[in-house]
Amino acid sequence: MNRFKVTGRRGALVLLSSVLTLAAGCSGSVSDSGQGSGPTAQTINFAAVGAQTVGAAVTLSATASSGLSVSFESNTLSICIVSGSTATMAASGTCTLEATQPGNATWAAAAPVTQSFTVNGESQTVTFANPGTQTVGTPLTLVATASSALTVTFASQTSSLCTVSGTTATFVTTGTCTIQATQAGNSQYAAATPVDQSFTVNAPSGGDPTSGVLPSYDDAYANWKNAGLATVGGIPVRTTICATVDPLGGGQDDFTNIQNAINNCPAGEVVQLAAAAFSIKLADMPINISTGITLRGTGACSGASSPYCQTSITVIDGALAYTGGMCGTSTSNEVTCPNGGQPEILMSPVLPDYNYSWETCGNVGANLGTGCGATPLAADAAQGQTTIQVTSTSGFTVGSWVLIDEASGAGWVTDPMNQWTGNGSVWAASDWLSPSGSPATGRVLWSKAEDNTWDFGSTEYPYQANSTGCWYSYCDRPTAELHKIASIGAGPCPGTNCTLTFDDPLTIAFRQSGGHNAQVYAHLYGNNSGIGSPISMLQQAGVENISLLRAPEGGLEMELCVNCWVKNTEVGDWYGGGISMAYSARSELNTVYVHHCWDSVNNGGEYPLSLDSASTEMLITNSITNFAGKGMVARAGGAGSVVSYNYIDDTMYDAESGIGDYWLDMGINASHYSGPHHVLFEGNWGDNLDNDNTHGNSMYITFFRNLGSGFRTPFTDPSVGGLVDDFTGNGYYCPSGLTSCVQQAPGPLRAAGPMAYNYWFAYLGNVLGTAGKSTGANGWTYSGDFTASRIFMLGWSGGNGGQDPYLDGKSGAYILINGNYDYLDDAVIWQGSPVTLPNSFYLSSEPAFFTAGSGYPWPWVTPTGSAQIQNGPVGCGGTCSGLPAQARWQAGTPFVQP
Repeated sequence: MNRFKVTGRRGALVLLSSVLTLAAGCSGSVSDSGQGSGPTAQTINFAAVGAQTVGAAVTLSATASSGLSVSFESNTLSICIVSGSTATMAASGTCTLEATQPGNATWAAAAPVTQSFTVNGESQTVTFANPGTQTVGTPLTLVATASSALTVTFASQTSSLCTVSGTTATFVTTGTCTIQATQAGNSQYAAATPVDQSFTVNAPSGGDPTSGVLPSYDDAYANWKNAGLATVGGIPVRTTICATVDPLGGGQDDFTNIQNAINNCPAGEVVQLAAAAFSIKLADMPINISTGITLRGTGACSGASSPYCQTSITVIDGALAYTGGMCGTSTSNEVTCPNGGQPEILMSPVLPDYNYSWETCGNVGANLGTGCGATPLAADAAQGQTTIQVTSTSGFTVGSWVLIDEASGAGWVTDPMNQWTGNGSVWAASDWLSPSGSPATGRVLWSKAEDNTWDFGSTEYPYQANSTGCWYSYCDRPTAELHKIASIGAGPCPGTNCTLTFDDPLTIAFRQSGGHNAQVYAHLYGNNSGIGSPISMLQQAGVENISLLRAPEGGLEMELCVNCWVKNTEVGDWYGGGISMAYSARSELNTVYVHHCWDSVNNGGEYPLSLDSASTEMLITNSITNFAGKGMVARAGGAGSVVSYNYIDDTMYDAESGIGDYWLDMGINASHYSGPHHVLFEGNWGDNLDNDNTHGNSMYITFFRNLGSGFRTPFTDPSVGGLVDDFTGNGYYCPSGLTSCVQQAPGPLRAAGPMAYNYWFAYLGNVLGTAGKSTGANGWTYSGDFTASRIFMLGWSGGNGGQDPYLDGKSGAYILINGNYDYLDDAVIWQGSPVTLPNSFYLSSEPAFFTAGSGYPWPWVTPTGSAQIQNGPVGCGGTCSGLPAQARWQAGTPFVQP
């Protein structure tokens, strides 16, 4: 008998042939052990299957060379399934099918054949209707559907104009907004073709005055219009008096009586001080206002000499005039003034002024501000966004004010001024020298040079505790703002709905990516450890109608203050700072006069006004500063703030400074430390419109309808007793005290002069120079370094000389200069397309102080008019300044309008 054992594909034993059949009734046996030739080989021809779509069914075709039927099965059951000769596509991906023929007694099993092909998702379409014309500041809920019924997502294609978070679009400025709707598909559906919709975004009711005039990266109109107390109806007029305080007289200490009255006064009421002279001592300071009360003097500050207010508070053993920092009741008993003491008045919920912590981050300086309880952003946030995504919403509450900041992300960047400075490289953000101002990001330059000649040592960096990088912000985090929470996302966290929405937009980007590690601080504590119960910001506190005199560590400090104000207040004969503002928001200085720094030396205490430490949407208006080292400074603060209609003149360093009055420092400026951005200067008078780079840079600063005269008004230096006249070249250099003073021509003279490293400023509609003085015959030119008098002293560097190549005058790279009138050319210079200049970049109508007194023309700076500068009204003879603050100064009554 022949036996053949054949193992097929599935291992079946098949008896193929020569089986001996024993017929019935026969007997005997047959045996055959010989070998046969075996079954015949066969092959399969499996027709290729092209790309398919989910849901499709395809009939498979394959033949065997034996003519036997072929079977099919799927090797990718999640993608495609087989029934008989029909394959059905279940999901997108790669389908692999196998064709087999197992053979029979004659034919051997064929080698399996596979075919692989793509299964595409079902097509889908997105329906996204054009939402039509929208309005700046009014959010829009986006609606779109997919034919698949899957969720549609949205993204802005024009983030400088409009931003998207989830399904909410926020409109930052006017223009054409483009939003894209997408559906990415899933295992069943292919990605849909994106749909873009473009539409117009108009100004809000009343019109956005910056529309078509300012570049989007400089534009913070949505914040500027909220500056000061605008969102709460202005400075309140309070009539309920909780206490009236009279002075003790005879030089007795009035501190306790004043402080007790403040402590016992209910919020919203007034502590009234009598129209008289009050006295306090150095050891008392500060008078602390920690609740929402008003401290008010009696009378209208109508005096013709200091003290101008009928109510005055004098530090009787305080600053002595031009003694190099001495205090005492007189020069016969002078002592060195305290260093680091408290101001005469402190408006703050904490005492002393350094006794606070955002989260557990301590005070600025000693702590790094990273990894100390703040909540990281979960995604980058662009300029103009009102909603940010965070990693957690725990601890945040609607209505609270929070701090948001980011690290600089700095590293070594080649110094564009290297041929003059020899710095080699400087420590700056990677996009510091980006050739476009958009997007608006924190393009920080630190005062750290590779040759170690600046503020940092060779092994010291801004992110290290107690370095210069921690002076006015948490270490290496000078891009900072304060914002009020309007709503909190529903979560879950983390996730796209784990959000905080503010009641106004970010003025600049805050980025989680790129080493910027942006974060939000939910809690404020009244101690440096961040322990105990959180405290709230001080709100609705005010100081009015008071002269503050002889303060050696600052006249008035506003810290951690929201909707606070200082009005009709004089700060005179001070040092250690006139009025400083830190970690404050939507607060206001209105009709203040800060003058005569009695220690006007280069020590950081000679500044009459300072916007510091994340202060946001502040308003400084209708005020006067003079006889101090600078007109004002900003240090890691000022975002969305407005400095308007102020008279800032006669900056000087005194005879004990080692400098002297010949040096013209910054007049109107937002600088002196890294981080200031998006400050608007409007309608001011200053001898120059500047920014320095002493301890870092500023960015995105706007100057609109200001007068930059190029000259200080001639004055008598009280420390020297000599006349200072910039035009005639008369000033004094005092290298080592009064006896060393020699005559020196004042300089450098300029009408506008942002120093090197300050980029993306806008100068629009200003009047620059002085008629008959800033002329070619007098040695003036349009632009250049500090070796001659300039209309624009762009990118200058003091001791090192040279001019920043990114700020090269009329070509306007890295800066916008347009529509300014200058007395050198005697014309308006349009370096871009001419535009219609609005009356204001933040007001819808003239401010009330222009209608006070005899009434004044508004705007008073009119570069495109028949007269570039408007004079005052007939009531002051028609010859006084058209700027009310300057007219008051000219009349000799800084608080009474002619």
